[in-house]
Amino acid sequence: MVTLGYSVTDTFVSGAPGPNAAIRVRIPLWDPRNDLKSAQARAAWRRAEDATRTALLTDLQSLCEQTGEVHALDPRRALHRDRLAYRQEQVDQSLAEADALWAETEAAQCAKHEWQRAAAKFAAQRLTLARRYATEGCALGRTTSLPRRVGNALS
Repeated sequence: MVTLGYSVTDTFVSGAPGPNAAIRVRIPLWDPRNDLKSAQARAAWRRAEDATRTALLTDLQSLCEQTGEVHALDPRRALHRDRLAYRQEQVDQSLAEADALWAETEAAQCAKHEWQRAAAKFAAQRLTLARRYATEGCALGRTTSLPRRVGNALS
């Protein structure tokens, strides 16, 4: 920063009135622009990290909902499997017609396929989330893995 000054007063050398000029130079020891740039970079990094964290929590909530769906379908699958085994015993003991097995077999197969579809969807989304957030964590400069409680939720 440079400051120029001019006055008409006594001069330093002779003491007689006359024009007087002064130059003052101020040289800072550091450039505040570098601090500003690093602060802006930190703020941008924090925003990206917060957005990633928010997306992760949203995706984990969806994954937990899918876990509930898979767990809800499991008893239904077991029920149809047990009913089919019961009907098979009845047919083996000649207490029921063999045609009764078709409806039970179809219901058991439908329940099994629905459970397998939900379990496969859950496993695929879990793998996708693990890959996505492992990559995004590395892109944000993270070298550590997910926190233990998040890793347990994904397994």
